[in-house]
Amino acid sequence: MHSTPRVVWIFALTLGIALAAILPGCAGARPIDTPPAATTKLYWQSEPSHESCRPETDKIIIDGLAAQLDGAPPPITKPLNVLALSAGGKYAAYSAGLLCGWTETGTRPTFDIVTGVSSGAILSLYAFLGPQYDAKLKHFFTEYNQSDLFPVRPLRNLIVNGSMAAPIGLKRTIENEINNFTLAEIAQSHKAGRRLYLATMNVHTKQLVIWDIGGIACSGRPDALALVRTVMLAATAVPALLPPVEIDVVVDGKRYTELHCDAGPVTQTFVRFGPHDCPRPGAKWLAGSQLYCLAAGKIDPDPIEGRVGFIGRVSASVSASLYALYRVELMKLHSLCLTTGMQFNLAAIPPETELDVDSTSIQAKVMKPLFELGYRTGVAGIPWRPTPPGALDGEEPEPRSGTSFRTVR
Repeated sequence: MHSTPRVVWIFALTLGIALAAILPGCAGARPIDTPPAATTKLYWQSEPSHESCRPETDKIIIDGLAAQLDGAPPPITKPLNVLALSAGGKYAAYSAGLLCGWTETGTRPTFDIVTGVSSGAILSLYAFLGPQYDAKLKHFFTEYNQSDLFPVRPLRNLIVNGSMAAPIGLKRTIENEINNFTLAEIAQSHKAGRRLYLATMNVHTKQLVIWDIGGIACSGRPDALALVRTVMLAATAVPALLPPVEIDVVVDGKRYTELHCDAGPVTQTFVRFGPHDCPRPGAKWLAGSQLYCLAAGKIDPDPIEGRVGFIGRVSASVSASLYALYRVELMKLHSLCLTTGMQFNLAAIPPETELDVDSTSIQAKVMKPLFELGYRTGVAGIPWRPTPPGALDGEEPEPRSGTSFRTVR
């Protein structure tokens, strides 16, 4: 999960607002031809669409819960291994180490479905491609610094890009990591029935957008490689820190340009399925399957010590909202498991671990210990939690009946 930016970023953002008022013609404010509101409110379907049924996660939960009393018999299905990787900035180094340690045990499965948000999007690429990419996974999450990926130069970038940093190094790294060879591997896995999904946020609609990366790789379109790279860049474009990414779309024959960024504000983790026979409500059609949720962060945020000023209060509110969003989504995914027959598995950074408060400040010296902690945990045997946050005694806040308390743990 994301924590909030440093004070200098908030100061720079305030400065940027002032500069935007003074310099309306700057590059960051360049007008683009976006889809009109009337068009964005309609249901969009990719063309051409060859998949007759793509089960929708929320509908599965709702229909499944409603049908539980009917006792629908479970069908026999092929068990799936699903990996959901959360947002979390540099904290994803722990998840990366966990995956590499898991490989060492010889028990890490081939994932049928992998989903990723923000830094989890980068992680999802390597996780989907398999253990042979563990060395690249470790390199990305232990060797890079912020200056290598997106050096922060607030004054210059606010004028030029409308953001506090420019993703020059990040874009170059994505181009190196996602090439024709990796695109072919993704396409081959997609044809075998496996799925890789990345999330972005449409800036204008403020809605979540899910990208079927394997579907793009298999599309035969000449710009497939460029589009996959663009989606990955957009998936990691933290709002305000990095500029949104332009993606051209064609709707009803008319060309528009959308702006996409990191999906963290609208989702911290998610699950989608590939095309299957549509499940009957209440049927545990995924019996025997495993859902693995890797949290790039802790389940609960660390408390703030000392005086909390204006900036601290703003930061605390944003951070608390993102943590709360993740907890709610984990509860939803647990409900998905209950209604489909999947086993829920959750792993997060141990609560006693000391973390830098700024998840978006990329520092190799901070990420290496996190990776090593995750690696040791993976080798020792991941302590999977079978329940979502709030399911154990004492995890739900108790209503206060006064102002005198005693500690119990």
